[in-house]
Amino acid sequence: AVKVELDTAEFAAAHGELPRIPGQTRDNALELLQMATKAHNQSIDAIVQAAVKGDKLPIFISGCAATIAQVGAAVRGVACTVTDREAQTRVIAAAKDITMETLSLISIGRVLAVDATNIEKKDNLVKAHKNFSTTTAALLAAPKGFDSREINEAIDMVNSSVAELKMVDKQRATPVL
Repeated sequence: AVKVELDTAEFAAAHGELPRIPGQTRDNALELLQMATKAHNQSIDAIVQAAVKGDKLPIFISGCAATIAQVGAAVRGVACTVTDREAQTRVIAAAKDITMETLSLISIGRVLAVDATNIEKKDNLVKAHKNFSTTTAALLAAPKGFDSREINEAIDMVNSSVAELKMVDKQRATPVL
């Protein structure tokens, strides 16, 4: 379901039709994304710990499904607060990456849970967990920075300041000794 939601958001962003959420601000959306990714990290950590112990994973996977859905909703909220299509697409693509890393980690965790003593499988899980952490960091970094509207406003402000400076009579500065 999350993959479909992100695909739909990506399509809408590519065509400039990603609807804004009434009352949603960029800061609030980023805060929701932070909270959702924190919860998702905790559910992933629980899967990793359970897999290493050889415990059954279904309950942990159910929790992970809920948290990745929260991340997907938060990403859509963040993308809706950005006016730049490229930035919207970047945020959504990062979310799709975290979804794929989550599925990979769950799959590797399932394989390890069956044979928890296998060192190679444990190493694979550690690598998958590192990849997941890197992807999560990329997701949180994706919406940061300026969007095109903010850049255009800054350009307009600089241009108007330059125009004002051109109107000021040129004064000759006296050298200071």
